[in-house]
Amino acid sequence: MRPLVLFDYDGVLVDSLDYFIDAFLDACHEHGCHQVRTRDDFLNLFDINFYDGMAKVGLTGKLRHAVYRGMAERLKMKSGKYSFFKGIPEALREAAEFADIYVISSNDSRVVQEFLDAHNLSLYREVLGADKDTSKVRKIRGVSSRHPNVPAIYVGDTTGDILEAREAGVISVGVAWGWHGLARLEKIRPDHLLKTPADLVPCLRTFISALPLTG
Repeated sequence: MRPLVLFDYDGVLVDSLDYFIDAFLDACHEHGCHQVRTRDDFLNLFDINFYDGMAKVGLTGKLRHAVYRGMAERLKMKSGKYSFFKGIPEALREAAEFADIYVISSNDSRVVQEFLDAHNLSLYREVLGADKDTSKVRKIRGVSSRHPNVPAIYVGDTTGDILEAREAGVISVGVAWGWHGLARLEKIRPDHLLKTPADLVPCLRTFISALPLTG
């Protein structure tokens, strides 16, 4: 049995926070949105689903879509400046040996896919960004429905990630090197909480070893 390992992108695989904040705030400014002004304001949007967080502070309907499109275009231009967290490319390659990998992100699918492909990391079954669906719950459930009776684990870096993984019914893994950090993630109590990228593959292997034998 090859389990499913579902990765968030920004804050888990790549160190993109500053670029993401700049892209989002620039898009907000372009469309006259002033509800989100600071780094903390931005990070608070991820206490729940990012797009629900936008709606909660008043970015709804066409305005939210316009901000998303403006942000996505800016992120595409900035993506060449991203860097992987140390050890992540190696961890992805090792994980792909024993699991089917999907990337489920609040970013744009094209931005994510082009960056991974450019770094010879086309190890995923599919990239599901916000252009496919803004709900990670629905995306996680959709992937799980294609692999009935196959266990799945979602790796995220924000409290919203953990809540959505929990609602979708999969095992949640929080990573402390990402956007919300250790203390914030501890409060939401993911099933597993990792402190460094070096912990990732051992955690996944422990998950695999705990699965019931089949066949």
